Amino acid sequence: MARRLAQLTDKAFGLLQGFVGGKASELDRLLSVYELGVCFRAVRLSGGRIGNIVTSLRNYGKQGGTAWEVCDIVDGIRDTLTVLNNRLKRYELRLELEELPPISCHLGEVNQVWTNLLVNAMDATEEGGEISVSAKVDGNELVVRIEDSGTGIDPEKLVSIFEANFTTKNSSGSFGLGLGLSISREIVEKHGGTLKASNRDRGGACFEARFPIERE
Repeated sequence: MARRLAQLTDKAFGLLQGFVGGKASELDRLLSVYELGVCFRAVRLSGGRIGNIVTSLRNYGKQGGTAWEVCDIVDGIRDTLTVLNNRLKRYELRLELEELPPISCHLGEVNQVWTNLLVNAMDATEEGGEISVSAKVDGNELVVRIEDSGTGIDPEKLVSIFEANFTTKNSSGSFGLGLGLSISREIVEKHGGTLKASNRDRGGACFEARFPIERE
């Protein structure tokens, strides 16, 4: 029985070899077309990613001038995430971005707030740690929270953390002028909002920015 099975297997294998051999040129052509298609798809996808990055950079860079526009701040958050993606990809990023009503703001300045808070979160969190960004409506306000699973903030420093020239980076060997959080609060308050810092119960820090939906 085993001998007969071996004979049938050899015969089937021989037929398959003959078929493949006779169709070799056609198979080569199909493989070439397939490989070319894969290459074109990779180029198309890469081009799309590059286009998205360029668009995000263009939108993010609207920091010159003093123009106020009616903007969707979630778009600004996404643009900022794209700009910082090369570093953010080292962390576990969690997003909960609801659809928000547009508000009148200076989008470039608001994007600078997200940049400062995200960089601050990355500085405080080991690679592989969690950084979360959420945006939602709470009554008559838009609320954006940027949280991390880092070391948290010394409770004694929570009061002074938004003061100019206040920094804890030098203690960890990094250089910082201590202006990012101060500038961020100034920008948010300029838009009629508030920026607060707190420690999470499960560890890490939380920065919460609130913007009024309607400016007087």
